[in-house]
Amino acid sequence: MQSSPPPDHLQSFNKKWASVLHKIYPEFTAHHVAAHVQLEPTPATAADLSVVILQMYAAMVEHFCRSGGSGAKDSSRADQFCEQGSRMLDEASGGPELVSVAEVFNRSLAYAEFGGRTMFRGYELRSVMCYNLEQFGLCLRNIENALQDGEGGNLNKILMLKNFCLGHGEGQQQGDEGCEVKATLSHASNPTVPNVVAGIELEVSDVYGRHLLARQNFDFGDTLLIDDPYVVVADLGQQYRQCHHCLKFCTLELLPCPDCVEVMFCSPECAKLAQQMYHRFECPILRGLYTLDKIGRMAILVARIVFTAVTAFNNDLDALRAHINRIDKGLHPFMLNWTTITPAQRYAAVHALASNKGIRDSETNNSFAIVAIFASEFMLFKSPAMASLANTRPRQDLIRKQVYHHALTVGTSMRASNSLGAYPKQRDSDSGDILQRRHLRGDLPSLSAVLEDWPSSACAVTCCKRFHNKKKKLCRK
Repeated sequence: MQSSPPPDHLQSFNKKWASVLHKIYPEFTAHHVAAHVQLEPTPATAADLSVVILQMYAAMVEHFCRSGGSGAKDSSRADQFCEQGSRMLDEASGGPELVSVAEVFNRSLAYAEFGGRTMFRGYELRSVMCYNLEQFGLCLRNIENALQDGEGGNLNKILMLKNFCLGHGEGQQQGDEGCEVKATLSHASNPTVPNVVAGIELEVSDVYGRHLLARQNFDFGDTLLIDDPYVVVADLGQQYRQCHHCLKFCTLELLPCPDCVEVMFCSPECAKLAQQMYHRFECPILRGLYTLDKIGRMAILVARIVFTAVTAFNNDLDALRAHINRIDKGLHPFMLNWTTITPAQRYAAVHALASNKGIRDSETNNSFAIVAIFASEFMLFKSPAMASLANTRPRQDLIRKQVYHHALTVGTSMRASNSLGAYPKQRDSDSGDILQRRHLRGDLPSLSAVLEDWPSSACAVTCCKRFHNKKKKLCRK
């Protein structure tokens, strides 16, 4: 595998950035680039700056190639994970250690080639683990996957295990998950915005900026708003524990993506939905973005927003551009009827969120520009599905602009799992204890519409209450 991009790719990239860099990223400076990639500062002219960006991109692609390219299957690595998992299983005493063992087996399945011996072995080892945990239904499911997607393993051994399972009955089908627990509103919902209680409104004032105004008394601790994320992605390091699409924690039943090594699904249905909505675009670039650590974490979320929007417009980038040009700048989610909302309207609510570019410091804005550059160039040059759509200069510029715009807006709209109270947790069906919290990040339009006047991500809402014809601030945590 080559360690750097082909020369014609570099030349094309250089010419492209020399002409569009300052138009799309006017505040980006060569000094800031140097600080992030350990390059010597150069004058911030368009030509010199494009060279710096080019060097940064070339280094990134070189690292990307060394890290396994676009996430190609690798049977030797799959074997290594199988051996590692087997040793860990022999030493595991239960609880979190078993979750780690299952994660290693899942890595093996992710790297294994479909129809091969390593895939058979990965499912076989996971079925043994399920049997030892008395999860006989999951054991049978893993055996079925081994027979269907793998070959060349110990057939007699796995068929004997299948007979043992059938002798016990299928047992607990979902023993490693528990039951789903969803948050609910504390009061009657708004008839047109069902995720908000009827007694609050979104208002704007010189004193509080955008804020929620209460029209009735509420108790502290009441749930007034349950946001529905536009997109949700698993946190880094969780891709072998949770479903890539629904984010269900199901380590003992995850199915690998047939093409990349960074994604697993809880079911064929989730795999199909993800493929239709966004994964056909992101599949070749996830490996590279994951290697970028914190930058990659935001870049993946931003890319997911753009991919989902493109799908909402039936892959028509010209229709997407026309829709964006018609979006009312004053639009916010509370103005829409969420009982009849369309995919185009949902995206409008996300796109209309404030970027807060004018009230952030330049260093923060520049960091978002770096995220946008990495994300957009991976999307345009490493994702064949996106490249086939963005096949003209105006369409490529549209992708770059939207990636940059959403890189700025997610600074306020992105929330980690501890802020996503609406997202289901998993509890033990008997004791009620929380078994797993979702490790995820999401883009929440309704909550962000309230927080968009804050210069950076905040985890509190300023609530106001009208009492005896006076506005009285209740809390600001």
